[in-house]
Amino acid sequence: DRKNVVVRKGMLELYAREQKPSEVTEENRVRGYDKYTTATIKSKQRIRYGYFETRAKAMKASVSGAFWLYDPLDGPAKYSAGDFSEEIDIFEIFGKPAKKENDSVFFATVHRMETPYVEAIVKSKQTPMANKSFKTKVAFDFTEDYHVYGLLWTPTEMIWYIDGKEVFRRVNDFFHRPLHVLVDCEIMQAWAGLPEAKDLPGSFSVDYVRVWQLKEWQ
Repeated sequence: DRKNVVVRKGMLELYAREQKPSEVTEENRVRGYDKYTTATIKSKQRIRYGYFETRAKAMKASVSGAFWLYDPLDGPAKYSAGDFSEEIDIFEIFGKPAKKENDSVFFATVHRMETPYVEAIVKSKQTPMANKSFKTKVAFDFTEDYHVYGLLWTPTEMIWYIDGKEVFRRVNDFFHRPLHVLVDCEIMQAWAGLPEAKDLPGSFSVDYVRVWQLKEWQ
């Protein structure tokens, strides 16, 4: 929902809100999108390789704040067998997860979905990969202050950082095509549980998103 994206005092605020029944369109009611609205920002251009960084503060609700790279492919490739839709999750964090095992846990994951692939509708088969995910409990509350999260993505390796310190690395085995850059907030009932009504509306706050790239990668 466009009204969920706001720039306030120099910060990008991505809101999650509970919908009133009168606000739900018939189309969204049929699709099951009748309880909440969230927000996504996606780069117009795709980029391959670089150092990607954001300074952000999580929402104090059971809503994921995420910084990620993704290519849903253009049609007709995404709807035909023989290709792959790739995703690099730089982080997914929950400020106040209903499932307490996710409290103060930083998640990083890579995905490679086989086509045909339709987002949010089909769970496509994924390419098996070693060292495809990582999680760690941090020593701070994601909602109390801004922290810096980064990814170095090169032709040979992928390295994740929190506040300038390396936390995870893996060999770059499959990720060699340009991807869109995204920041968003999402409600993930199965993973973290639903947010409490009293915690909404809430916002995932982003100070900046920056990308550096070597000339030979352009």
